[in-house]
Amino acid sequence: MPANTGIIEVETRLEADRSDVVVLIKDNGKGIEKKNLKNITTPFFTTKAKGTGLGLAICKQVVMLHKGTMRIESSPGKGTGVEITLPIHDKKNAEENSHRR
Repeated sequence: MPANTGIIEVETRLEADRSDVVVLIKDNGKGIEKKNLKNITTPFFTTKAKGTGLGLAICKQVVMLHKGTMRIESSPGKGTGVEITLPIHDKKNAEENSHRR
């Protein structure tokens, strides 16, 4: 992200049928090259000199464990957008699922 001019936008919405919540995260950073985009959620993949390559891999795993999806779009010079979709569980279902562990 550009120093002192970086912008991160976060938006949430409910799907029309109210079964999912969608979280949109966008930035105005340098973007991700197309050749790297397919690998950015792979553990230990990084293009940074001081990166571990675990951040997005962990995020993807957490979303998947909650039965959600994560989609990433990016264009060099135009920033990156991440769309996370998570199912909404009513309280009764959430309590039942917590006892099944």
